[in-house]
Amino acid sequence: MNIFSRTIAFIVIFMITGCSPSIVLTVQRPAEVNLSEYKTIAIGDFVGERGTRTLYSINIEEALTYQLFKTGAFDIVERRKINRLLEEHNLSLSGLVDETSTVEIGKLLGSTVLIFGRISKNEYKEETSRSDEQEDFEGNKYHVYYRSGSYSLGVNIRLVDVNTGKILFTKTFEASRRARTSAKDKAAPVIDMNKLFRECVDDIGSQFARMIAPYDERVRVRFEKDRDLPELDLAISQIRVGDWHDAINTLRSATTKTGIDDNIRAKALYNYGLIIMYDGQFDEAIDAFRMAMQMVPGRKVYQDAIIMARKEKEKAEELQRQLRVDD
Repeated sequence: MNIFSRTIAFIVIFMITGCSPSIVLTVQRPAEVNLSEYKTIAIGDFVGERGTRTLYSINIEEALTYQLFKTGAFDIVERRKINRLLEEHNLSLSGLVDETSTVEIGKLLGSTVLIFGRISKNEYKEETSRSDEQEDFEGNKYHVYYRSGSYSLGVNIRLVDVNTGKILFTKTFEASRRARTSAKDKAAPVIDMNKLFRECVDDIGSQFARMIAPYDERVRVRFEKDRDLPELDLAISQIRVGDWHDAINTLRSATTKTGIDDNIRAKALYNYGLIIMYDGQFDEAIDAFRMAMQMVPGRKVYQDAIIMARKEKEKAEELQRQLRVDD
């Protein structure tokens, strides 16, 4: 079995949208950075905009540590262990650590990625407003008072190979959250600024996890229908109950059915291409999409499907490299 089919989770959602039935699959995606050669990760200092550790930066450190733990992809070096080693060797773990001291730390930690971060933006803005005078059903006049809050957070994160001091990756992650409250004839309730900050931190933590470890993505797949080819409906029903390979066989037979015109056969080829693509048979899927395009050249969806299949193949190959799984 190939790596792509192993990382497919069966149907999460099944929907009928107008005449186009669709399913939502959960597909594993490769990380943005391939860290497969590293087994251990350590969280270094995260600092605020002025270069010192703050309650905000500590909260970000803890959130990223939690996200790292959830991936299950790495062994995480505890902060206390790092501090103890550094104290014993008179070293300092700082977000501004230079290349020389990083290599010295590498001698203690082994083949490890060290993560540093600096808050680049930490801003909360709030506005208040009042509606024009309004009147209720009983003729009473009143105003509505509003309070709108917006939190913006940016964190620059660096990944460093502690053996070489080489910066593997650097990126600024950003997140924002909004909230609004209102009240009749009195000040609007106070907005929970800390809640917005935590939501921003969680968002950045999720973005960071997708950068360094394979992650799951939900993909909506829309199929074609035709009442003159009931096999299309049958295959969708088979997918719905989890009979994936039965659906493949149904659609394969539909592509060779006699007595149907090219427009209908193209639909069968398109659906067949979709299902085998998400079974990891990329080249065969591209062939099916290409045949559909030749039969109905004006259908842009068939052209787009060829491009999509090529991209899916690239992602699956990168995922295989990161997971280091043999066929």
